[in-house]
Amino acid sequence: MSFQAFAGRTGRSDRRAYPLQLTAKGRNHLAELSRQAEAHDHLLDAIVGSYNKPLLIHLLQRIVNGLAEELQRPSVSQEGQTNRR
Repeated sequence: MSFQAFAGRTGRSDRRAYPLQLTAKGRNHLAELSRQAEAHDHLLDAIVGSYNKPLLIHLLQRIVNGLAEELQRPSVSQEGQTNRR
C-alpha cells in the first residue's frame, strides 16, 4: 500500500513546505482508525474503569519512558567495549 493512496501533496510553490491533503481513501482509513480507537478506549474503560484509566495510562507512559532511556544507555560487552543497544 503506497502513501499516495492516502494523501497527496498540495501547494508546490514553496518546496520547503509540504502540505498534505487526505484522499478519499485516506479519509475513509482515518475514519476507520478513529472508530477502532474509540472502541479500544471503551474497552479500556470496561476493563480498568474510567476512574483507574488515568493511572494505567500514567504507568504505561512511565514504562515506555523507562525503556526508551534504557535503550539510549551504552551497554558494556563481555570484551569490555562500550556498545549502543
